[in-house]
Amino acid sequence: MNARLRSLLSTAAAGVFVLAVTIACKGSSPPSTKPQSPASALSSSKKDYAGDWEGGGVTLHVGTDNVEYEKKTGNTSEKYTGVLDHFDGDDIIIKILIANATLNVQSPPAEVGGKWKMTVENSEVTRK
Repeated sequence: MNARLRSLLSTAAAGVFVLAVTIACKGSSPPSTKPQSPASALSSSKKDYAGDWEGGGVTLHVGTDNVEYEKKTGNTSEKYTGVLDHFDGDDIIIKILIANATLNVQSPPAEVGGKWKMTVENSEVTRK
């Protein structure tokens, strides 16, 4: 194996390792609420989170069985796809493989001027 190929493989392996550690660490804090089934996680008190949201480079889908989150900043992208596990206060907890990821919600969904808005991961999003 030539040196360039070895270098490329080492770089790719390091990237995969960093990604795995990032996902594991992001969801490593224990939840303060008891995990719920996905359908009950969107109970009447959290039903306003459901739907498709967009804004500030963020697209977010919150459904009864899954959550898809993507934030694009310049040439980089952060993406989570998994099962809606539960809510920790206003934060959305996503089950991804064997770990959890937390989407920090600074402002929960609220109707403002006829449009539903919330702030998640420091980006204001509007429900489509």
